[in-house]
Amino acid sequence: MTAVATLNELFLAACARGKREAILYPDGETYRPMSHAGYSDAVREVSFGLRALGMERGAKVAILAENSWKWTAADYAVLAAGGVTVPIYITYPSDAVCDLLKRSHAWAIAASNAAQLEKVIACRGQGNLPDLRHLVLLDDEDGRALAWEALRQKGRAFAEEHGDDFEAVARRAGPEDLATLIYTSGTTGLPKGVMLTHGNIVSNATAALSVFDMCEDDTILSFLPLSHILERMVNYAFFYAGCTIAYGRSMETIPQDLRQVRPTVFTAVPRLYEKTFAKVQEAAKNSPLKRAILRWAEATAKAASTRRVEGRPLHPCFRPRYALARAVVFKKLLAGLGGRLRFCVAGGAPLSPRLAEFFIGAGVDIYEGYGLTETSPVVAANCPGRRRIGSVGPVLPGVTVKLADDGEILVKGPGVFGGYYEDAEATREAFDPDGFFKTGDVGRLDADGYLFITDRKKDIIVTAGGKNIAPQPIENRLKTLPGIQHAVMIGDRRPYPVVLLVPDFAWLDRWASDRGLGPAGPDGWGDHPEVRAHYASLVEEACAAFTPYERPKKFALLPRDLSIEAGHLTPTLKVRRANVARHFAPVIHSLYGPEEVP
Repeated sequence: MTAVATLNELFLAACARGKREAILYPDGETYRPMSHAGYSDAVREVSFGLRALGMERGAKVAILAENSWKWTAADYAVLAAGGVTVPIYITYPSDAVCDLLKRSHAWAIAASNAAQLEKVIACRGQGNLPDLRHLVLLDDEDGRALAWEALRQKGRAFAEEHGDDFEAVARRAGPEDLATLIYTSGTTGLPKGVMLTHGNIVSNATAALSVFDMCEDDTILSFLPLSHILERMVNYAFFYAGCTIAYGRSMETIPQDLRQVRPTVFTAVPRLYEKTFAKVQEAAKNSPLKRAILRWAEATAKAASTRRVEGRPLHPCFRPRYALARAVVFKKLLAGLGGRLRFCVAGGAPLSPRLAEFFIGAGVDIYEGYGLTETSPVVAANCPGRRRIGSVGPVLPGVTVKLADDGEILVKGPGVFGGYYEDAEATREAFDPDGFFKTGDVGRLDADGYLFITDRKKDIIVTAGGKNIAPQPIENRLKTLPGIQHAVMIGDRRPYPVVLLVPDFAWLDRWASDRGLGPAGPDGWGDHPEVRAHYASLVEEACAAFTPYERPKKFALLPRDLSIEAGHLTPTLKVRRANVARHFAPVIHSLYGPEEVP
């Protein structure tokens, strides 16, 4: 592949190679192909269209849309015209959308549909967005915004009048030029605008490709939000590698999309693997024989995962057992993932070692990595030939990691951002005196250079007795058990830790019905003795391997799920622990005596 220094060069190099199926996009119940030539035409026309509207170099253009080929085409078009893309999560309410548009000084916004557009129009009508000049609609016709096809038409007319200088203008961008302004999801405070340059992202994409073998024969299913830097960076990397990229319909249709697209690679957050494993457990719950087979298959996968990770063949005496487990259990799992998966990547949150062992042993090669928006994003990643379950892998080529005295992970490298937009104080606080970015994550490096994440620095629970507890390992263990969707540990400045559990409500209703427990009360099943006894046994099972002071002494079953809208979760589904603690303060107080509440 041609060496590139900017995202514009990456786009031009990929399109120059070209192939018939660069993109697969959903059209009703089927997927249709789009060539590099067709995709490139759309990017060129939209880029010219933006210039026809008066866009200047450095202008901010927001994208408020679901994943689609138009999302990435709009992104490339903005970059090629010398602009800066500002992605916004579609789950954000109107006030949050308007706040980001105002803070970023967005000149234009591309919204996917009328519902997303409405979030902007109300605020704009009140005069709260003085910098916003243009509204573009990607999917629907709406008289309140410029339609996608109308923008392309403007672009064609502009090129005819002024000449086709698309490539020349695109190549004016340098690696130091700002490419995107990404507002962090704000697990510990207000979102901050992360400034990433062309060079930041390209360095990360090319480093990732140096450790993962991608080629034109690969088909990628893209379903994580492109508003998040991980999915966006891997889309750049896969496009550059010549892969075919298919865009999923929605998070709800992932199982169907996997069967239709039959990808060779995809990227997902651990929650997808947790849900897949839960479905396997659910299928066996009503039969003692099936439960026994699943336990046996899981033990088989665990034993096989060790050899697979080490690159050793299965022992001849073990092969008949593995073949039987594959025929009875693993084959169905692989078919549900499309049937031709080479590998998948887990990122965004810690992956439970139990899940990793099961999937890897079953034949699904999961490579867990680690990174942040501020690092473009990948810092470290397990990869073919270098993988250790429980770790996030070795540090990526070109990246330097060191640990502070308190274990905080510090990062320096070409992918590390230059600072937060219009926030000099936050920028100063983000770096140590040697110029290393302070991640806020706590970890360790083993003798072979593998990085292990032990917790978020601000999430560490310090009990009233001075004990330090990392909640994530316990929470991750609980979430692998059937019947549990979320687990949130609480205990800072308190005498002992407790845990809030969000049940898998559909699973719990079926479990209760099978036992003739009758309908749930107005506050759910949380006070039912038999239900509580079952969940108490789950907590005891999950926490048995932890030290006594780490184990939650009490638990509560929450009556409803955590949500993005209520502020419990970030758009990338990370738990905002402080918000959960505030929202469910009465529940937490009920788990402690009056004298135990700080």
